[in-house]
Order: sequence, then structure tokens, then C-alpha cells
Amino acid sequence: MPPAASHLGLLILASVLLSVKAMSWKRRRIGGKWAATNLKHLKDFVVEEVLSSNEVTPSPDGFTVFLGHFTWQGPEEKALIKLRPQQLPATDKIDTTAATTAAAATKTPRSLRCLLRYIGLRVDLESGAEYGYYHGSISPLKLTLLRVPLAYHIEVIAPASPRQIIRARVEERILVRETPELYQQVLGPLAEEIRKDGRSIQWVYNILDHKKEVDRIVFEEPPLPPSSPPSSSPSGGFLLVPDPKWKSHPNPSDTPKEEWRHHSCTAGLACLAIVHDRDIGSLRDLRRKHVPLLKNMLEKGLKAIEKVYGVGPEEIRVFVHYVPQFFHFHVHFSRLSLAHGIEVERAHLLSDIIDKIENAPPGQEYYEKACISYTVKKSEEIFKRLQRGPGK
Repeated sequence: MPPAASHLGLLILASVLLSVKAMSWKRRRIGGKWAATNLKHLKDFVVEEVLSSNEVTPSPDGFTVFLGHFTWQGPEEKALIKLRPQQLPATDKIDTTAATTAAAATKTPRSLRCLLRYIGLRVDLESGAEYGYYHGSISPLKLTLLRVPLAYHIEVIAPASPRQIIRARVEERILVRETPELYQQVLGPLAEEIRKDGRSIQWVYNILDHKKEVDRIVFEEPPLPPSSPPSSSPSGGFLLVPDPKWKSHPNPSDTPKEEWRHHSCTAGLACLAIVHDRDIGSLRDLRRKHVPLLKNMLEKGLKAIEKVYGVGPEEIRVFVHYVPQFFHFHVHFSRLSLAHGIEVERAHLLSDIIDKIENAPPGQEYYEKACISYTVKKSEEIFKRLQRGPGK
């Protein structure tokens, strides 16, 4: 082969390899579908609907939520983008008039759609599944032209399941009073289906298996070895990490853990304690045998938060959601000042849960027999099954 042809072949090969590498930060296969990972921008996201915004339907956590798809996804695949301007530290002295004007520019869906084209992304947290959390920013030139905030918290879910899309919609809810029989007939089977599918909790397993977020672990009590006798430990172990919703948490890559203590971000403290036991899906699965685990999570979780963040137990609310966002048992630790997710029909204090299990009549399991109230959206699968009736 002539030298010129050889060189041309090498150049073509290098070009192909670079193209493949460029694609690798955009997507990869999860469960047969393309998933977003390590995105650099949102230019190839096509907005189909604005699920919530200031001018459409306000989201309780302040995020604007877009439903759409990336151009590299399959024809039936969907994605969600959640976007919220970053709050400036309270100690910063800024021109509040200019900040208010900039925030007002992002109120309409049309301006928000335009905004997505100009945001550059930096990974804050990549779950290894369909979730990705990013710091978004706009160049000073575009900032001047668009008159929008400079920085954003951004969450990308791709591919987004029908259940995730329904959860992202802001709509009216109805109250359900769930009897033990109703649980066995409706939510119990649905929860089992979701757990067996596995996609909605793969990001949890990635954390438990130390495939992701290792540098964000606040505390861990490892699981027992399979050969250990049941009585050798009061707990099956758990892991404590910052909740992905805690957007202001320092990035471990540029802020060492020693500096997390009394950091200004602790005003928004929110952590998740996730059990290693994969057989516990929700509040309904808790039994007397789990009381040592629950007490261990309460005690050691609060101690770890005080040690790492300098926030005392008297300032922390420890609770469990029912119905949970994902069916792998976890406990929320958050500052008392945070109001999101603590509705009486959703949040159950961990200390109360322990008392109810311990004080149940001998031979009875409290959450096996209890009636529990919660709310659902009419578009959720659980509501549809409740309407159809048991076994349908």
C-alpha cells in the first residue's frame, strides 16, 4: 500500500474512533435503551411538553420540568429534564433587582425552551443508571443577551419510564385509606412488579455496591457476610449518603469531607440512609426483627451527620415515606426547616415507627395489620388498579 494511502487510512480510523469516543459521553445502553451519561450540553434535547413551571403548574420543589426526547434516543423513548436556578449564598452581596429581573425572564415556557440550547453542563453526580445530576451554566455573552440566571441545578432522567413521567407531573391528588387487604390486592403486587423490573432502583444498587458515589458516603455499616449467623449483629447494615435532592452539597472533588462540617450548605441538609437488605421494600415490610436495624439507623445516622456536618440531632427530622418514591427501604434525614416531603399523609417519623412495632400486641406485626393513608395522582398506575378493583 502506498504511504499516502496508508496515512489516509489511519486518519479515517482515528476520525471514527474519535467519533465513537464523542458519543460515549452522551449515551450508553441500560436495559436495551439509550441512557444519558456525562452530558456536555442539552442542544439535542427536543421539548415536547412543559410539565411544570411558574407559568404552567408550579412544582413544589421549584423545578421547571420538561418532557421530551434526545435525538439519539429510540422512537418510543422519553426523557425528563428538571431545571432550577441556583440560589446564591446568603453572604454574597448582589444586586437583588438584577437577580429578580433575571429570574423573571425564565418564567415563560418559550424562554425556557430557548434557554436549554445555551446551557453548558458539568457532572455533579452520575448514577450509572438513568439519573444524572449536573451543574448548568451560561456564558457571560449569552447571559447578557438572554437576561437569565447564570447557573442552574439540572437533573436528567433518560430513559424516563411512564411512572417517572407521571411523578413529574404536577396535578391534583386524592386520599386513599389503605387497609391490609387492599395492600395485598393492589399496592403489594404492584410494588413487587416494580422491584422485579429493577430499572427504577438500579441507581440504589450502584450505590450499595460502591459502583457510584463512593466519595459521597457519609457513613456505612457493611452488610453481614452470608455465612454469619443471624444473631451475630443487631443490624443488616446500611449506608448514609447525601440525598440527590440536596443540590447545594459540596462537590467531593473540590471540597474535602473535612470541610463539610458547618459548611454553609448544611442549611439544606438532606441525607438518605439505604439498607443493604434487599428484601425490605417499604414500610409495609417492617417487622419486629427489623427493630434493631431501625434503631441502629436512627442512632448512628444522627451521630454521623453531627460528626460530618456539625448539625445536632435536635435539628434533624428522621422519617420514612409511604408510598415511597422507590421500593427499596430507605430513611430520610433532613433539617427541620425543610418543608418539602413532610406531609402528614406521606411522612412517618422513624421513632414513631419503632414505637408502633415494639408496642404491637404479642404475636402481631403492626404494619401487617395497620391501615395507612396516603395520596395518589389519578394518572398513577396504583389509582387505575384501585378503580378496577382487586385482582383486575
